[in-house]
Amino acid sequence: MWRYYFRLGLRSLKRNPFLTALMVLILGFGVGASMTAYTVMHVLGGDPIPHKSGKLFVPQMDTQPADNFEPGDEPDLQMSYLDADAFLRAGKGSNRAAIYGIGPTVDPGRPELPPFGEPGLALTRGFFEMFELPFLHGGPWNASEDESGADVVVIGRTLSEKLFGDEDPTGRKVRLDDRDYRIVGVVDHWLPVPRYYRLLSGSSPTNQEQVLMPFRNAIAREWRNDGWTNCSKGATEPGFAGFLKAECNWIQYWVQLDDAAQVAEYRDYMAAHIAAQRKLGRFERPDNIRLRNVTEWLVHNEVVDADCRPGWPSVS
Repeated sequence: MWRYYFRLGLRSLKRNPFLTALMVLILGFGVGASMTAYTVMHVLGGDPIPHKSGKLFVPQMDTQPADNFEPGDEPDLQMSYLDADAFLRAGKGSNRAAIYGIGPTVDPGRPELPPFGEPGLALTRGFFEMFELPFLHGGPWNASEDESGADVVVIGRTLSEKLFGDEDPTGRKVRLDDRDYRIVGVVDHWLPVPRYYRLLSGSSPTNQEQVLMPFRNAIAREWRNDGWTNCSKGATEPGFAGFLKAECNWIQYWVQLDDAAQVAEYRDYMAAHIAAQRKLGRFERPDNIRLRNVTEWLVHNEVVDADCRPGWPSVS
């Protein structure tokens, strides 16, 4: 039977070669467009870390003033330094990470390569394990360096190849804004889609951050946030120290909670933290706590269109 249809097709092609070729071309474009659309929907609607997305959570609290409160208001998407520092020191959850954007200037120390800016992140050590960054060389800084804010850095593969070629640069120095940092690791190409770990960034979503430095080092050096900052009250003290004490939310915070018991325990901790801070004059509004996992976080921020997320939770 197929031979008959094959001969029939050949005869049709001989009678109307132009029309047949046009039809084949149109069908080819149609199939290609459909496959492209399907691929885009799969990438954009996919769970960026499926084996762990139900364990990684963004804690949110409402620090806005009471005078403009309306029931149903959503809490801020990020945290203030006061809260992030307290959460880090409490050590709750299986793992945790505080993150904010930086924009350092890299000085290669070579006349043929002038200084240039690179997108970067100030973060705590837990970030590497929680989000499973692939290391090409070396690894994260250690716990002591994390706590002290040592002059160490992890760089991306693109920056490493730009500065050192194919060599392993671990143990060498890179100069960032007039200070030398010891390279402890090189992260291979890594760019989750969607970039769920830091949606409120100041850099392009298609660029991997190439400079990763300890959170406490960036704070000590008074590096300002390269990204979204929301202040409900102005600083009462001057300078960066005043900014850290202000009601300004600019730090993305993540925590790993492995089961329902940990989630419940963490909610209780957040409520206790709010109660303690309320006695100090903060948290004027009623308790407004959110703990969203990765998929809930993406849906809440409307990063993934409804057509691309079958089986995902509804927008809250």
